[in-house]
Formats: sequence, structure tokens, C-alpha cells
Amino acid sequence: MKYKTFRNLVMVGAVGLAGVSVWQIGSCMNERAAEERALLDRRNAYLEQIRQNQASQPVTPPSQLAADPSSPASQPIPSLGGGRVEGFDSPEAYLIATLGKPATTDKLKDVTNGAGSKINVYNEGGTWARAKVDHDRDEKWDESWHVDSGAVVRRIAPNDDESYTRELRNFGGVWAEIGGAATPPTTDPTPTPTTPSDSKITSPRDCDTEMLRLIASATVEEKIKDATKGKPYKINLYSDDKLRWNRAKIDLDRDDKFDEKWDFKADDGIERQVAPADDEQYTEAYVLTAGAWVRK
Repeated sequence: MKYKTFRNLVMVGAVGLAGVSVWQIGSCMNERAAEERALLDRRNAYLEQIRQNQASQPVTPPSQLAADPSSPASQPIPSLGGGRVEGFDSPEAYLIATLGKPATTDKLKDVTNGAGSKINVYNEGGTWARAKVDHDRDEKWDESWHVDSGAVVRRIAPNDDESYTRELRNFGGVWAEIGGAATPPTTDPTPTPTTPSDSKITSPRDCDTEMLRLIASATVEEKIKDATKGKPYKINLYSDDKLRWNRAKIDLDRDDKFDEKWDFKADDGIERQVAPADDEQYTEAYVLTAGAWVRK
């Protein structure tokens, strides 16, 4: 074989190999881009659903709630009686942990074994998809629970007539009233101090509920400054990857010094760092656990 012919064959082979490599790299990049687009589309669909729910049920101003005790959002959340269930401290914690997980039987009947509210959990398509709660065991369901886009949804019939007029969603362990103002605490009505320093466990505050609403409903961008204009506290939201909200800051008294820094973990965990002296020296840390702040 002549040298010139051999050289030409080698060059053709090299060009072909380079073309295949470029095609493979391009294919991998296209697959990765498609996965990222699909993830973003799923998140945007979920956020759009939250926005539509809130738009169809306007938020009632807090002033009106105070004047109208009959408003659903002004009522406390019913407690699920029954003590520990399957190793969990409460039936509520059990349901939050169970719904959406793989099911092992067709149905779980009366998981509190007669000790409190009657709670049935139902299997749909191999998943614990929904539950019903009868607080007074009068054969009328007071609550209906299900999972929607990864969030636990709790619908309540205040008049014990199976007419579910209240809807709450669980965001990071805190119940947020859909179509209402911040949900009142279930136990102690006394306001929680804004920057607790000695307490090991504290209840969620109005700014906590507002924060969770924002990360569920606000369109993700690099930064939103003062997302709570008109409120006594200032919240800034930050997205480092532009796919989800990664962190936030709160200035509780709007003195241009941030009192708290929040981190939103990839596993849905939420951690909050606090500067008790309002000097941006964050000496305390809390983790949101089962609807309460637990100090680290």
C-alpha cells in the first residue's frame, strides 16, 4: 500500500473517530439537559398548583381574622389523640412519615388501637396514598389526608359533617393554611419570643409560616429582596442553583441587621441560625423537627 493511500486512510479514520466522540459527548449533554428541564418542569408545575390554590382562595387579612373568630383560618388545628403510634411520638408524626411510602397491606385500620382518634390508612397502587380521621368515633370522618406533589395535605371538616372546608399543607414540618392567614398554634396561644435563646424547643412563628409559604410559592430566581414588604419583618430569599430556594435571611425588626440565616437542605431539612444580640453573630442553631424548632 502506498504511503499516500495509507495516510489518507488514517486521516479518514481519525476524522470518523472524532465525529463519534463529539456525537457521544453531545448526546450525554442533551440527556443531562433534558433531565434538568424535566426537574425544573416538575417543580414549576407544583409551584403553579400552589399559586392557583392561593389565587382561587384569597388570603384573609389578619385584622379580619381577629374580628371574625368563625373564620376557618382563625381556628386551631385539631389534635390527633392517641399517643405513640408505631414508634412515632404522635399519630400526626406517624401519618406524615407514612403517607407516600410503599404499602405492605391493603389497608391499616384504626392505627391508634382505640386509644384516641380513629385513623385508617389506605393503599392505592402500592403506596400509602390517603388516610381518614374520626376524632370522636361517631362513624363520620372529620379529616381526610392525602399526598399531593410530595406534600402532605390535610383537609378538615369543622362541623363533623364530612364537608371539608379547610385545607392545610405540611411544609418542612409546619402546617400552612391554604387560602388563610398563618395557622394559630394548637396549644399555647402566648406569642413566642422572636429570638429565643434559652428554650430547647420552640413553636413556629408567623414569620416561619410565611417563610415556608414563600419557598413553596415564589418563582425561583437568583435572589428576592424583601419578599415580605409591609410586614414587620424582612425576608430575603436566595437560590444558588436557580432550581430551588437554598437559603434565606430574616431581619425581624428591619434595622438592616439580619437576625437569622436559614438553610434549606436537599433532603427537605431546614436549619435556622440565630443571632440573639441582633449583631449578626449567629451563636445558636435550630432544626425544624415535627413542626417545632429543636435547638442543636
